[in-house]
Amino acid sequence: MARPRAQGRRLSAVARLEGVCRPGGQYRQDGAIPNPCEVMPPDGASSQKRLANMIRLPWQRWKLGRGGPVPLRCPCRPRRRSLAFRPHFDLLEQRTLPTATVYPSPDVPVPIQDLETAVSTLEITDSFPIGDVDVVLNIEHTFVSDLRAVLEAPDGTQVELLNDVGGAGEDFTSTTLDDEAADSINFGVAPFTGSFRPIQPLNRLDGIDAQGTWTLSISDNALLDEGTLVSWSLIITPVDTTGDDYPNTFAEAVNLALDAQGAGQVGGVIDYPRDVDVFVFVAPVDGQMTIRQDAAAGSALDTFVTVFDSAGNFLVQDDDGGVGLNSVLPLAVTAGETYYVQAGAFSTSVGAYTLRLETTPLEIFTSTDVPRFVGSGAATVTSTLEIDEPLLIGHLSVALNIDHTWDEDLEVRLRGPDGTEVTLFSGVGGSSDHFHGTVLDDLASTAVGSGGAPFTGRFRPEGELGSFSGLDAQGTWTLILTDTFPSEDDGTLTAWSLLVTPQVADDHGNRFDQATEIILTDTGEAEALGNINYAGDRDLFRF
Repeated sequence: MARPRAQGRRLSAVARLEGVCRPGGQYRQDGAIPNPCEVMPPDGASSQKRLANMIRLPWQRWKLGRGGPVPLRCPCRPRRRSLAFRPHFDLLEQRTLPTATVYPSPDVPVPIQDLETAVSTLEITDSFPIGDVDVVLNIEHTFVSDLRAVLEAPDGTQVELLNDVGGAGEDFTSTTLDDEAADSINFGVAPFTGSFRPIQPLNRLDGIDAQGTWTLSISDNALLDEGTLVSWSLIITPVDTTGDDYPNTFAEAVNLALDAQGAGQVGGVIDYPRDVDVFVFVAPVDGQMTIRQDAAAGSALDTFVTVFDSAGNFLVQDDDGGVGLNSVLPLAVTAGETYYVQAGAFSTSVGAYTLRLETTPLEIFTSTDVPRFVGSGAATVTSTLEIDEPLLIGHLSVALNIDHTWDEDLEVRLRGPDGTEVTLFSGVGGSSDHFHGTVLDDLASTAVGSGGAPFTGRFRPEGELGSFSGLDAQGTWTLILTDTFPSEDDGTLTAWSLLVTPQVADDHGNRFDQATEIILTDTGEAEALGNINYAGDRDLFRF
């Protein structure tokens, strides 16, 4: 049974600060009024103001935490005159912060035997993101340095709490493992009554959902001394989500407005560890969309962007595909379809970001050289498609429809105007029938070999259609179908098209014969900068 932790009410206030800089106080300066004077709010961020004698500072808005003095300073050298900074506060608003709850494990006592691991669990039914977690232990043992304790969260994250501490001492009595404690458990003395920092920080659990099964494992790594896990508890404070800028669920997703060309952007903040911001948009055009999540200037955010379809099914995600720790991913979108974009962060990083969406419309070229029969008497057939205009290929996918009563018999290849040839698929689908509404696309999440008939939707081809990137699409394209058992089952190619995203300006080549050369130093080091400029772009280098 969870119970509230006994403590006073915590308040968060937004106050405004008025300061006066005048002679005669505790801060000394170098013969003149300092310029600038620096004010340090509680979060440590400085606000520089140009001050003159008896000049008032503008109103400032700062969040104040648990109370106590607000650190202010003027960085002045100790010389002839001095300055005093005299603050005045007006309370503008306040709210009650989340309070901690104690969750004691009922799965005790548990014997701790030599060279074995004692395991105790705790089930939490409340669902909320964790802002802070502490662990309270009571262990009876006659040689505590034998012990190692590990806490595992419901999502599988593990934290080593203690290991080989306390020497020949006995017991852990009312021992609290707390990241904010002054002393490390490594330097404590048995019976470790009080608060200590664990070996690994518990803040790696911040932001995860508290709901589920928590597991405490205590290993006794030596002979002769044994003991008992008498009790243990978690003290968990939820994240204060009242200041979260965007919702975290599909049901509450914020509409991300796109223009007629499929472009748009929005700024946001990952407010706390493992926070996510969920947006929804409807694609206005068919095309290849590029989605970027870039950390704001000065932010340490390691961005992580994920896209889902209208039903909430995962489509694609990226961590560090952009410059530095920024994310960029390509997405083939269909006009009128709904997509969800989840802006997040890797691990526990937080900070501001900008989410940008851009769409390059597709050029669709459809073959008129259909239908084409394949089977008895026609083991291999070809169908052609003519593109009459010069067009540099940025990204290429193939849409096709084939009626066939034993899919595994088929091998399908695409040959470009320059002779480049890519195998789209061969021997897939087993004894099932047909390819209907099938799109072969390097960016698809499912390989065609893992799909099933009639293969409706997008699939990664067997070969790489990226081999055509950077080539001129003008000329004759050929689709080649081979029936490996033509005497058994017949079929018909009823339709096929090329879906081409034109190439935009690119900084580096994306074919081996276009690779940018980088020169290594004598120590074998080099650096090259680049951008992923469009969906499906890749930059190749040689050295």
